[in-house]
Amino acid sequence: MHYLPAIPPVPRSVLAALGIAAGLIVIWLWARVSRTRHVVLQASESVQMAIIHLERIANDMDRIVFLVEARSRAEEASQSRQTKEATPDKSMSVSA
Repeated sequence: MHYLPAIPPVPRSVLAALGIAAGLIVIWLWARVSRTRHVVLQASESVQMAIIHLERIANDMDRIVFLVEARSRAEEASQSRQTKEATPDKSMSVSA
């Protein structure tokens, strides 16, 4: 009993050509499916205004940080001067 129909004899060159064609189709499908799609947005006026406002906010924050750092440096310097003035100089003391 024959359960499978007979496969007709096919030359090796035809099988090789079919294999190459199948491989090319698989590669093409893979490239087609995995292609990244990009959405291009045109620059609108509202986006440009948001960018300008964000730049202004960033500049103001930089200025604030600079002022806070300068103030803390000045406070540290005044504290170090006060501690130097408060401690007596041992070289000027006279021993009896």
